[in-house]
Amino acid sequence: MTQGLPRYLLCNVRFGRFKAVFSEQDVPLAPFTVLIGRNGSGKSTLLEALQWLDTALRKDANAACDPYRGMRELVNKRSPRPTFWLGLTWNPDPDAPASPLPSLPEQIGYSFEVRSVKRQAIIQREHLWVGQAGAPQHWITTKLEPGKRLAPTGGSTGRQRARVLYPEAEDRRTLFSSPDRLALPLGPIDPDGEFLGNPFPIVRRFFRDAVFLRLSPKNLSNPSRTTRSSEEPLLDEEGARLPVLLRELSAEQLAEVVEQLKQVLPDVEGVGLSDANHRDLPVHYHLTEPMLGASQPASRLLRIPAWMLSEGTRRLTALFALLAHDPPPSLLCIEEIENGLDPWTVIVVLNALRSAVARGVQVIVTTHSPWLLDHAALDEIVRVRRQAGETVYERFADDAEVKRFRDGVPPGARYVRGG
Repeated sequence: MTQGLPRYLLCNVRFGRFKAVFSEQDVPLAPFTVLIGRNGSGKSTLLEALQWLDTALRKDANAACDPYRGMRELVNKRSPRPTFWLGLTWNPDPDAPASPLPSLPEQIGYSFEVRSVKRQAIIQREHLWVGQAGAPQHWITTKLEPGKRLAPTGGSTGRQRARVLYPEAEDRRTLFSSPDRLALPLGPIDPDGEFLGNPFPIVRRFFRDAVFLRLSPKNLSNPSRTTRSSEEPLLDEEGARLPVLLRELSAEQLAEVVEQLKQVLPDVEGVGLSDANHRDLPVHYHLTEPMLGASQPASRLLRIPAWMLSEGTRRLTALFALLAHDPPPSLLCIEEIENGLDPWTVIVVLNALRSAVARGVQVIVTTHSPWLLDHAALDEIVRVRRQAGETVYERFADDAEVKRFRDGVPPGARYVRGG
C-alpha cells in the first residue's frame, strides 16, 4: 500500500454458485493462507473468483468471463439461475504502521452479483460499505431502474439495476447504469480529505496491486515488450511479461533479487535485460554467472538467457522480482507454489513470502504438498473438500479429527492421516 494510506487485510471471502461452489461458502483468510485439498476439490475456485473480480475491475465483466468461454461456464451447473455472487470483507492490519489519516473504517465490505442475460454478463447488484461503531455507511448501493435494457446488445427490456455512488451524500450522488461494468473503479484511488473514511482508495489500490500467478515455464522464457499499460497487473498470471517487471526495478531492487537467488544459486551475480534501452524491441532477461577460463585465473561473467535457465529458476526470478517491487503486491495468489522447486528451495520461498507478509503483502497459495504444510501454522491452513457434491472450505484447526492429534504431530502428518 502507498505510504500514508491505511493498510487493510482481506479477512473473509463469501461466494456462491461460482464454478465448483454451489451453496454459499464463507472462507476465512489469514495474512498467509495455505489452501490444500484433493484434485477437483475446489482450491482453484476461490482464487479464480478473486481473479474474476480483479479482471472485471481492470476491464469489464465480459472480459473477465472470456478465459472461461463465457459466463455460463462459470456458473455452478446445479444453479437454477445463471447467476453467481461474491462478497469480501477487509479489516485493518493490526501490525501496520499508524496512518496519519483520521476516521479509518473499522471494517470494509464489498459485494456484487452477476447474471447472464443473452450470454452477456450483467451486474445485477453491487454494494460498498464501511462499518463504524453505529450503523454502516454505504458508498455504493443498487436501485431498480424500470424500462432499461437488460443486455448491452439490446433485445430485451425489464427492470435494470443501476448502481448509485455516494448514495448518502447529496452533492456527490452519481447514478451508474453500464450493465457490464462495476461501479467501484469510478471512485477515487487517492485519499479523499473531504470525505473522511472513504473506502474507495483502500479497495481500489488493493486490487490495483493484486497479482495472480500460474507461472508457465515456457512463457517465462519468451522475449517480451518492456512496457505495461495502466490496466495491467505487475505481472500477468503466466509470467510472459516478466521483462516488463524487471525493467521497472531499480538497481537496488535488482540487487535484492540477486541476493534472494543466491540462497538457491550461489553463483548468480546479476540479472538484466537484453537491448534494455530499446523500448520498441522485444527483449529477454538473463542471469549472469562467473565463468573461469581453463588458463585464466580471473573469471568473466557469462550471460545465461532465460530459455537456458531451469524451470524452477525462472519461477524464482519472477517471484523475487515481484517481492522486490515498490510497492509490492497487496495480494499475491500462487497456484501450486511447490511446482518445479526442490524441498530446500520451497523453504527459501516460504521465508521470502513470510518476510513479504511482515511488510504488508497478503499471500494465498494452493498446494498438494503435506510436507509444505509442516511449515505452516494450523490457523493458516484452509482445507477444501467435496462433501455430498458440495465444495466446502474449512479452517484446518477447527476440524475435530485434526484436534485429536497430539500437539507434536505436524500439520502435514495430520492432513495425510486425517484424510
